[in-house]
This record gives sequence, structure tokens and C-alpha cells, in this order.
Amino acid sequence: MSEKSNNNKNLNTAVVLGLYYTGYGIIRELSEFGIDVYAFDRLKKWPESATCLAKKTFVDNDAELLDKLVEFAGSQALKPVMYLASDYYVNFYETHRDVLEKYYLIHFPSSQTSRILLNKGDFANFAKDNNYSIPKTFIINSMDDYDDIADNLVFPCVLKPYWRKENWTNAGFKKVYACDTPSQLKDLLEEIIPVESNLIVQENIMGRDRNVYFYLMYFDENSQCISDFEGRKLRQWPVNYGQTACAVPVKLPNHVKGECIRLFNQLKYKGFGSVEYKRHRRTGHFYIMEPTVGRQNAQSSIASANGIKMSVVAYSCLTGHSLDIQKASLKPVIWIDDQYDVFSIICSLFKRQLHYSDVLKSYFSKKYFRLWNKKDRRVAVYCWTIALYDKVLNRVERLTKNISLWSHSLDKKKKRKELMIRYEIPASDITVDQADRCDVSIIIVNWNTREITCDCLKSVYEQTHNVSYEVIVVDNASSDDSVEVIKRDFPQTVLIANSENRGFAAGNNQGMARANGKYTVLLNSDTVVLDRAIDKMFEVAERHPEAGIFGCKVFGKDRKVRSTCFMYPSLLNLILSALMLRRLLPGYSFFNRERMGGFDEDMEQNVSVVSGSFMFVRSDAIATVGRMDERFFMYAEETDWCRRFANNGWPILYTPKAEIIHLGGASTSKRTAKMAMQLHGSILLYLQKHNGQLMYMLACLIVCLYFLVRIPLWALRILVVPRDYKHSINNTIICIKGAFRSLLGAKALCQKR
Repeated sequence: MSEKSNNNKNLNTAVVLGLYYTGYGIIRELSEFGIDVYAFDRLKKWPESATCLAKKTFVDNDAELLDKLVEFAGSQALKPVMYLASDYYVNFYETHRDVLEKYYLIHFPSSQTSRILLNKGDFANFAKDNNYSIPKTFIINSMDDYDDIADNLVFPCVLKPYWRKENWTNAGFKKVYACDTPSQLKDLLEEIIPVESNLIVQENIMGRDRNVYFYLMYFDENSQCISDFEGRKLRQWPVNYGQTACAVPVKLPNHVKGECIRLFNQLKYKGFGSVEYKRHRRTGHFYIMEPTVGRQNAQSSIASANGIKMSVVAYSCLTGHSLDIQKASLKPVIWIDDQYDVFSIICSLFKRQLHYSDVLKSYFSKKYFRLWNKKDRRVAVYCWTIALYDKVLNRVERLTKNISLWSHSLDKKKKRKELMIRYEIPASDITVDQADRCDVSIIIVNWNTREITCDCLKSVYEQTHNVSYEVIVVDNASSDDSVEVIKRDFPQTVLIANSENRGFAAGNNQGMARANGKYTVLLNSDTVVLDRAIDKMFEVAERHPEAGIFGCKVFGKDRKVRSTCFMYPSLLNLILSALMLRRLLPGYSFFNRERMGGFDEDMEQNVSVVSGSFMFVRSDAIATVGRMDERFFMYAEETDWCRRFANNGWPILYTPKAEIIHLGGASTSKRTAKMAMQLHGSILLYLQKHNGQLMYMLACLIVCLYFLVRIPLWALRILVVPRDYKHSINNTIICIKGAFRSLLGAKALCQKR
């Protein structure tokens, strides 16, 4: 390291502490300008260690690193410029700044500023005192602290340390933990506090990865911002709480940029700094998630790809050299982490947080990869071969050693599902007189089910005592005497009689337009309310103000628990249904994915969809999301509604505390075969609305397969069960019609009665 090997003797050398991720981005940028780069790191395992763009030195400990840096600087004719690429090396520089600032050129914030911004507890207090937008934050140093603040905590929340020290990483803890319930948080605290007692509990801001924004800045000796860049993440790995996997330049609102500048100016900041924001999905408000101090981060490569050469700007500012920096790219360049983005895509698609079209859009746009570089191909090759092979071996070894711990963790934790927003649903024009508002409005849609509707009404009035409520019955032109009987036997009920069958969604919308309750209950006519179910659900809803829709435990008429929570429709679920695998292999939960096979009905948890037989809905959330989509005549309307609620930041919560009996399909029992066409038509309409045209077209083919598989089965039944030949013939004909109509699309299958 003693040779003076600059290609250009007039340029200072650059020293980068840390090869991984950010460090390699700095190396690539500086090497474009003919600057000799020397990289120092404690670890040689990174793919970037294969680079030919920098001369590399690896050390075993901090003492050796300090000696090597002093030795190297002494061998140079000009003071080298130092770049820090991780928090570890920021801490290293802060510890040894008295020595290093004598040998290296670097703009670095004061020790007090570093402490305020790096320590999450100090920053939380500083932000509160100076009116900066941060999520609701609590500091916990012991279980006694948790007991003191338990009543004020907001769920869902995240748990993270003040500072990720070696004891945190060595214990195998994650970067951040998401907690949905108080019990989950308490269990984590009991596990973590013996290892690390300086913890932060923070409100979890609702939103996907693409709701994360960042603002990168560089401040000179006079604390003036001389270079900046704005952008937004598209994907992260791990999803929701990880590092950038894909990002794009985007303009931030002026008030957000102004807050960043005010923050750093107040601290008289010098050097590299950035702030990461997250925009709340429902309110649109921007919250500071964390600042980056004294160094660049991964997003600096995105700035470089778009022509904002912040490393070079810093180099010129520190050395006085004027380098020829080209103007920023007019066409936005998307930055992609070619090591981790594929994992982020797979996981995000599985979690329904990403659509295939978003992936295609990012990869068919102008792009810049983290590792792949024509001038330095060996880094990407090393990552995709040797490094990947080693990582697989390490993972297998870890799995073998910790199999019991893993199985316990998988049973214990269940992550919340956040979904992508592809359509903006207009809010309903709902206005409620607060003075006259009751606690609950119960809406029942009736169609030719006079007796069971009366049984349902009777159970409501007998089992609801502790809340003020109203009952609204919407009759969809029943041909029996339902209207007259309800008027006579339940005069206190609000009755809306339609002249035609408008369908389930439209009927409920009529009831919601009339409803005046703080909560709205959509209750099927073929249900029976058990043991104060509505009273109990009201109590649950009051304890969970973050949730928008609540579902309960549902029993069949045989008093066996029925499926009440579902996944969103998907191509895989349609294929499993078409091939009848759920019926052929009932013991395997995978083949019962649609109905969440293996679901624990005795545990309160967030789900994707709850049954439309009983939906306890927050009325204020309806005002935000809107009422049901009336294009769904019957079936899938609750699925569409649940997805819209989740897209607008209102989780769906299942609770076993309330129970009902659902007789099931009473109003459609005489038209089972035709309802199969109606069901699949609604599913196709849902997929067309939420998943795009390509998936919709593929789904049409799968639904066609569904009916084709059943044609020979119904035909065979004519011979096997001759006494019921009319029913079998009718269903055979319906399946033939369904196969043809499914190729024509959702509208052809959705035949209104």
C-alpha cells in the first residue's frame, strides 16, 4: 500500500471504507472520472470484493484498520478523500476522528450532531421538541417502561434498537420487527431486552414499499447544500422493512424538502446526509422514518445513475479539483438491485403487494443495475455463482442447526398482508347526523327467504342488549309474502321494498344509504345471531380503531365451524378449484389455499377477506372507501370490498369472540348450478378490476377448464344415479354453457335473475 499509484498525479486518491452495497456504488462513480480508489473492509465475503475498479485491503479488526489508514495516507503526496459506506464505519470514524481528520479530507458533522441523528432515542426526542414529523414514538429500556406506556401504544407498531450494535446482529435479530398486537410486542420485548435494552417502539405507518421516499443531500464546509437528489423506492428486500431493491427518481413536495433542509441547517450539518420518509397510505402525510448521517447510502447509486454525481461533487468540494460532470439524464433511470430484487418481486407478488405489470414496467424502462457493469463484470458473475453457492450452503447449515427454533418462529409469527393500490375508489357521499347516531346499523337483504329472515330478525332482537341499534331490511322483490310478514311481526324494523331484484351489493348499498350507526353490520338473511354476538363485536371494534372490517366465527347448521376467512382470488386458486384438488386431497392445506386451509379459528388475527354472511364495518371507513361495487350482482362483492378497505389502509380483522350460525345459500339453493356460473363470473370481474387484463384473460381459460372438467362427471352421473337424471342433465347443460360463456368473459357468465 506504500506505492503512489495515481493514474493522474494531480488528483487526490479516494479511500472508501466498506465495499458492500453503498461502497461499490461510490467506487463505480469515482472510477468514471479517473480517480484512483482504495477500498478498506473487515469482511471479504461481499460480491463487491471481486471488483477491479479499486485496490482492496482487508483487515481483521479496528486497530489494524486504523494503522493501515494512517500508513496509507502517509504514503500519498496529497491528502486522500475519505468516504464512509456504512454506519459501522461512521461509528469507526467518530471514534477515531481526532487521528483521521489529520490525514484525510472529509466533511463530517460534529460529534453532538452525529449523536442526535444516529441515536434513535435522541432523535425521537429532538424531533418532538422541534416539531418534525415522525411517527408516534416510545422509548423502552425495561419491561417496567412497557407497562407504563402500554395503554398509549398504537398498533400496528414496529420495534427496533437505538443503534444496531454487534450484540443485536450476533443474536440474530432482524433489522426491525412489526407487531400487530400487544401480546406479540410483549413477547418480543421479553426475548430482546436481556440482550439489548435500548429500544424504540414506533407507530407503523401504513403503506407499501412504493410509499417510501428519500432526499439525499451534501453540505459543504459552510453547511450549504450544494448537491441533492429526490427519489422513491419501488421495492425493498426484505419487503416492507428492508433495504432498497428498486427505486426511481421522483419530485418530493416542497414542504417535505423544506423540512429536510431545516433539520440539517438547524444542526449546522456538514457532509453527506439524507432523510427517508414514508407517506401514510390513508392520510397522505409524510413521516420521517430515519436520517442517514455522515455517509452515503444505497440511494446514492440511483442519483449517480440519473446524472447526480454526489461523490464527485464532494470530491471537487474537498480537493478544489474541477471535474467535468455531465448534465443529469432527462429520461428517468430506474435503479435495480440485481442481487435481491428478484426475491423482493417474488415475495411482493405472493403478498399481493405488487402486480406483474409493475415488474415489467421497471425492467423494460431505462435501468441501472447495482452489480452488473460492463467495465466490471466479475462482480456480478461472482455474486451469481460463488457468492450465491456459499450463501445456499450457509443457509442449509443454519437451517439444520436451528430447525426447532425455526419451527417455533413459524408457528408464533404471522405477518400482516398489505396490498397494492391500483384503482382509486371514490368515497361515498355519506353524511350522518352525529347527534342522532346510534351504535350499530344492521342491514339484512332478503330474497324469498321469509321464514329464515324472520328467524334471523328474532335472533338479532333477542341477542342484542348493550348497544343502541337499528335494523334495516332490504327486500329484493320477493315473490313470497316476506314484506307483509316483516311489517306485521317486526314493526320496529326499517323496511325497504324494491320492485326488482337489484342483487346483494345494491341491496346492501340501499341499506347503507339509510344507515345511521357508528358501525354497519351486513348480515345474511340465512344467519342466526348467537350469544350477544353484535354486543361482543362492538367491544372488539372499539378496542381496534385501526381496523375497518371485522368478521366472526361462523358455524353451519350442524354446529361445525365453517370457513369464514379467505384469500384473494388468484390463478393458482382457480386451477386448484378447476381440478377439484381440494375435494380429492382434503387433508392438505395447500390445496385448500382459497379457504385458508389450516386457519386457526380460535385466534384473533388479520386476514384478507371475511365472509359476507356477517361483516361488522366501521361507518367512517365506508365514508372513505365507498360502498359496495354494484357490478357484482352476487358473490365476490365482499372480496372486492375487503380489498378496497385494505388498499385504503383499513385492515380486516377476524375475531372468534362473536359467533353466528350460517345456514348457507338459502336464497340460491334451488339454483346451485347457475350460481356456479354467477360465482365464476364475479371472480373474473374481480380479477379484471384488480389484477389487469392479462391475468383476466388467463383466468377466463381456467374457468373454461373448470366447466369442461365437470361436463363428463355430470354426464356420468346420469348413468350412475338415474333417479336424479333431470338434475344431472340440467347441470351438464349448464357446464357446457359455462365453458363457452367463460371464453366470452365475466359479463357472459354474470346473468342477472
